[in-house]
Amino acid sequence: MLCREEVEAFGPVTIVGCGALGGRFAVSLAAAGVRVQALQRRGEHFDVCRERGLLYVDARGEECRVRFPLSDDPGELAESPLAVVFVKSGQTGEVAPLVARCLTRDGIVLSLQNGLGNGEALAQVLGEERVALGVTTCGARRSAPGVVHWGGDGVTRMAPLRPSRDLSRIAALFRAGGFVVELLREPWRAVWEKVILNAAGNPVSALLRCSNGELFRNASALSLMRRLLVEGVAVARVEGMFFDEEELWSSLLLVLERTGTNRTSMLQDVERGTPTENGAISGAILRRGIARGVATPDTACVVALMEALDEAMKKRKRQSSDGGKMCE
Repeated sequence: MLCREEVEAFGPVTIVGCGALGGRFAVSLAAAGVRVQALQRRGEHFDVCRERGLLYVDARGEECRVRFPLSDDPGELAESPLAVVFVKSGQTGEVAPLVARCLTRDGIVLSLQNGLGNGEALAQVLGEERVALGVTTCGARRSAPGVVHWGGDGVTRMAPLRPSRDLSRIAALFRAGGFVVELLREPWRAVWEKVILNAAGNPVSALLRCSNGELFRNASALSLMRRLLVEGVAVARVEGMFFDEEELWSSLLLVLERTGTNRTSMLQDVERGTPTENGAISGAILRRGIARGVATPDTACVVALMEALDEAMKKRKRQSSDGGKMCE
């Protein structure tokens, strides 16, 4: 465990994508004495956080407002030994060069994003030796610009792409912030596991507009989610990742039960009318299944529905910006 002085001396940690989950990590680390800064794209959330700070509502409903440097320009931020990426998977290639400008020469970037392909996109710019991958089952939601709520506790697991890179100080830093952390020898199994679980639950929550608890109590939704999980496990198997289907299903049910009030990030995207990252989750399973000759009919249906939903949201947004009548 790092002492307070070691935490404060670590150097600024850059949160890349200070939305719901990124905001929760930023606030928790700052409360432990970590110097936090954020790289965030412009918009209403950016403006509120920059002008008034980020308002965080914890598990007890207590509020605190935290201020930290925030910019869309890496040149306005201090060099950092650690950047933690939370942006949507589709934005990883775009932010990778910006992350490179944030880091010190031997700094490392940790992706805690959903989906497949994030580590590869970051490594193309920074090199494998400067990239770590992780997953987290912590929950958070954004109720309004500049306002983030706790959404359930979980475990954060991480590993470097190059085994020689030591993440023990980073793990200790996160533990000082109140997070449960597991260090892994390699990241791929954990990444695949979360992709399978996300593909089973997130798009169903988005399509049905259901919280985790509502999914847990919906027999028809559970039946579909189980079939999606089975397809994900089958694709992972031909990719060299072997999972016990029953264990994964039990894990998913446990997460849904423990985070009953949480609304998945994909559902939050739909509610805000912003594009989802299902292409890097269910879409990734579908594409790899096609390439490997594995049938994934339920996944294909869900991907088609989510693509139609994304297109409908884009159309509404265009009509709104053009001053036209929005679709009913």
